[in-house]
Amino acid sequence: MSVSPTLSTIAGQAPVCKVEYCPHSNTIFLLLKNQALKYYNMSPMKGARGKVDYHIERLHLWTVNLGSQPVGLAVHPFNFSLLVLYSDIIKFHYYNCKTLFPAFLVTPVKHCRQAIFSPLGDKIVLANSHNYTIMDSYTFRTLNQVVLPNLLMQPSS
Repeated sequence: MSVSPTLSTIAGQAPVCKVEYCPHSNTIFLLLKNQALKYYNMSPMKGARGKVDYHIERLHLWTVNLGSQPVGLAVHPFNFSLLVLYSDIIKFHYYNCKTLFPAFLVTPVKHCRQAIFSPLGDKIVLANSHNYTIMDSYTFRTLNQVVLPNLLMQPSS
């Protein structure tokens, strides 16, 4: 079974950049190439005859246009917060089943391409091509920075 047609149908034929699943709330975020963020509740709902209903229009909770093109996102596993990555900043948002709230914290981080919360949600790892940065996800303080070695071979003279 292929997942691609389903994601294409959900996204409304817009190319999907990133998919984030939150197992705690059984929800999915789709980050699209057209700068939209879509939020879906994947919990089965009872239909008219008591059957489980997975119709796309019933699963969709909200869509928001982010304005500038984000490069990634990460979902906190427990507390309904979302981290949106841009080319030179990261924004922390809260969300619920009705809306994405305005960013409560904007932090400059250059060239960050990946982010992930720890399984308990107490730490965030931000990654770019040169290093990993580990942050406390509640105080937003940098805990550690790991510089990656340059693995490219330098020509010897």
